Amino acid sequence: MVMCDYSSASDDDVAVRVLDQPGGPSPSVFDVVPLRGIDPVVVMAQLEAILTGCTYDEASERPRAGQVLSSPEAESAFIVSVSDSLQDALASAADTRKPAYARRSSS
Repeated sequence: MVMCDYSSASDDDVAVRVLDQPGGPSPSVFDVVPLRGIDPVVVMAQLEAILTGCTYDEASERPRAGQVLSSPEAESAFIVSVSDSLQDALASAADTRKPAYARRSSS
């Protein structure tokens, strides 16, 4: 099972520096959502497809989608980026539309 915490950061360097923090991203500094079992590459591309109306293949091939930002030699933790279009879609998703997005993702 993939054990991931999802968080926002102001830029890639800030995100990667989280690995130097004991316990990972601090909820007092970052918006953190622990989502155990949610793959940061596959499921994020699926989410982007739902939010933007593109295909999974289009979402997974966008720049920065699933790009490992941290050292590939890291043994236990890593940082993965999401595409700019997913960032924009998440930031602009209307609260009233979120239940519809959730229904689409569960089907």
